[in-house]
Amino acid sequence: MTGILIVEDHPDVCEALVQAFANTTDLKITGVATNYAEALQLIEASRPDILLADLCLPRGGDGVTLIRRAARLWGTPCNSAVLTAHRNEANLMDAVRAGAVGYIDKSTDPATWVDSVRELAQGRSPLNAALARIFRRAFQHPACAPCLQAHPKGPVFLQQIANGYRFDELQPVMGMDETEAGRLARQLYACLHQLHTTLTPREQELITLLGQKYDLTQCAVEMGVSAHTIKTHSQNLYAKLGTSDKTAAVLEARRQGIIG
Repeated sequence: MTGILIVEDHPDVCEALVQAFANTTDLKITGVATNYAEALQLIEASRPDILLADLCLPRGGDGVTLIRRAARLWGTPCNSAVLTAHRNEANLMDAVRAGAVGYIDKSTDPATWVDSVRELAQGRSPLNAALARIFRRAFQHPACAPCLQAHPKGPVFLQQIANGYRFDELQPVMGMDETEAGRLARQLYACLHQLHTTLTPREQELITLLGQKYDLTQCAVEMGVSAHTIKTHSQNLYAKLGTSDKTAAVLEARRQGIIG
């Protein structure tokens, strides 16, 4: 039996989710929270198999912060999914960087919610056209090249999903069945998560110095490297944090708890 923790502050949506899983024999709701504080208590007290977290939550934090906390407690990446009716690109990518491995659209029907959770439970990830388009843009960054080399079907897969193909329709166009598609989707989520959260020792040193208000020239001197090398380190660091400058990088690193 797969246990599910639902974190949703809208009463009607919360009730609809509870009803959607009420008659399933393989999925069981083990907890429901309506705000960040309640959810934090539940994820620290026990580990459900699946976390479904709304992005906008009252009382103390948001869904992205909650997903990040769950990833740290349960392992990275964990079985967390964004639960939202909005398609704000920045918010969705924040959630993926935090450790989300799925996206469940509240505006779809309850049967789709159940199918998506089953995908997560079986080590696969749901991916729809809107998110595939966002992923395609994210994977255009040069820092994503190693991931694409490891998963060469990734770009074509994302293009087909962005074009409206479902996982069960990919066999004729890619020779890929539904299970293989779900596994590849999970690997692409994990790539984006790892890209933005795994800092090298040098990048960790750099963001620590930047957090102490050093500029890049001072960082180069402190770290004993050239101006060219510190520029390379900074570009890689910004890419992993999903930012474009020093100020934003420091803010994001503090938000993720990378620096104090």
